[in-house]
Amino acid sequence: MGKLFKLWEAQRKDKKAFGRLREHCESKIVVWRHWDFPDWYWDPEHFVKYFARFVERGSKKTARYHFGYDAKGRVVLIRSLRSLVSGGFGYVFLSYDGDQIIGSKYLNEESDGLYCVFEAKMVDGRIVRLEQSGFCTDLMLIEWGDGKVSKIRKDDQVGLGPIVTETTYDRNGKVISEADLSEIEEEPPIPKGVTLKSQGEEIRKRLVQAVVKAVTKLKLKKPVYCLALNYDCEGNPIMPPMLGVGLDSERQARLKKGGKDAKLDIWEPEQMSLFAKEKTDEVIFNDKKLQQACDHYNRLLEKKGDNAPAHKLLNEIAAELCRMNWKGKLNTTDNFIAYAVDTDLADLQKNLRQSVPADRLKGLRAAKML
Repeated sequence: MGKLFKLWEAQRKDKKAFGRLREHCESKIVVWRHWDFPDWYWDPEHFVKYFARFVERGSKKTARYHFGYDAKGRVVLIRSLRSLVSGGFGYVFLSYDGDQIIGSKYLNEESDGLYCVFEAKMVDGRIVRLEQSGFCTDLMLIEWGDGKVSKIRKDDQVGLGPIVTETTYDRNGKVISEADLSEIEEEPPIPKGVTLKSQGEEIRKRLVQAVVKAVTKLKLKKPVYCLALNYDCEGNPIMPPMLGVGLDSERQARLKKGGKDAKLDIWEPEQMSLFAKEKTDEVIFNDKKLQQACDHYNRLLEKKGDNAPAHKLLNEIAAELCRMNWKGKLNTTDNFIAYAVDTDLADLQKNLRQSVPADRLKGLRAAKML
């Protein structure tokens, strides 16, 4: 949750953030709709608990929820009556980047009214992953069936460890079962002869194959300037990394737009429209032998208490991808690179030096792309 927490901190400190977000969202609204109980909400858990059975329109004067929609029919602003006693309103501001939603929820118009920031991932118009940071810090994975929320797994980061619950719902939004998954099940022992070296070699072979297969499956015609192997830096398992594919058109657009962080943004996987996509993820995560090797490798790393071997391995894999002949598989730019990078980009420069040829790095710096 590093990126979201940074966004949360930045907005909390910025006394003009609320006004800027409100002005930006209101400029995109083409129509308002007023609801006593809405037919969509950014938090599927909240929706299924309180709204699922009560969708009802309201008048502009009496409605409890006011939804602003943009020209594409997407909700960009929600105003909700928080308290009948105080008469105050809460605000939710939403922006979209492909299948991602970034949002901020304010309890009032003051800078200290920020309650949380969130990031949601959509598939076929439905939110399947929701991560929040602020006064609530949690991660939800949402399953759907017949157009309804059927199961929600929620990880609440509280105290010294997470509280993990899994709730199953029927078609009417009624809870069928609720299980506490916080108890860590005893893992089977790692087989004899399984070592970091042996599992590292298995990961190297299978991950390279998986990346090639994943990008080939995308059938991209647009030039690609990079492949990024994004790994977690917040205590979660490192293997396998998530794949980012950088389109040169997006790189040029960001550099043209400028800004002090433009040169950094073009190397941040989460800024890429082709990051952790379903088509690429399914290739990597459906390789059962790769997943088993990653599981063994992560457990051995945890026992060792040192992530350096994983960083070294990912840099070596990136270097192999960098040297590869992509003809017929990927339309690469002349300065194409592959690299490994952590979520916060703290290891970016160090990793680039280990996986990218020196002449190519020199060229990127000369072109003011690094």
